Amino acid sequence: MNSINNNNRIEVLDYFRGLAIICVVLYHLISLYMKSLPGIIRFAANAGSSGVLVFFFCSGFSLWLSEYRRKRSYWEGVSNKVKKIYFPYIIVVVITACIPFLYTDINKFVGILSHILQFRCFSNTYFEAFGGHYWYLGTLFQFFLIFKLLLDLQRKLGYKIYAFLILVISVGYVMCLARAHQENNTILIRLFPKYLFEFGMGMVFAELYCTGKLTKQ
Repeated sequence: MNSINNNNRIEVLDYFRGLAIICVVLYHLISLYMKSLPGIIRFAANAGSSGVLVFFFCSGFSLWLSEYRRKRSYWEGVSNKVKKIYFPYIIVVVITACIPFLYTDINKFVGILSHILQFRCFSNTYFEAFGGHYWYLGTLFQFFLIFKLLLDLQRKLGYKIYAFLILVISVGYVMCLARAHQENNTILIRLFPKYLFEFGMGMVFAELYCTGKLTKQ
């Protein structure tokens, strides 16, 4: 965990992200386009969908680490994410919307607004506007908005109680969805509470890493 390059990047996080990307790509490739493969291979490929959990973990870790190192304000952190992630994302959405003969089943102008204002996260009509893969960014933006609250909770409760709390919230949320027979609801299963444990544990491991507790025996 202590492998850091000259740019202060934690290399193991890059490895995790790379592995997660490969797993997610293989999962979609095999499950959607290679259905003739043996069942055991397609079953194993389903594990690739867990790659998105790794992304949330890495995001929680990176955001906590960035906050710790730079000592910047919450709004400075949000502004940085807007510049690095939000603006490029919107540019890609606009370019995609301008491609002729694609996504003609929706109002493209409203579709673009649904990404800009992020109300697509709560709309069945525009949830997959210009590509269903954008759901991840919508959930990630939700974490960006509540990160300060999560950080304050972690500091006040301590990482052990905090880890238990986020576990209870995530498990409780999933159980509530199952109880209400909404476990396949496109919108509800993409809201941040479902992935709070993965993101929050990224924050916990970042704290343990920075305090040296990960290497203590």
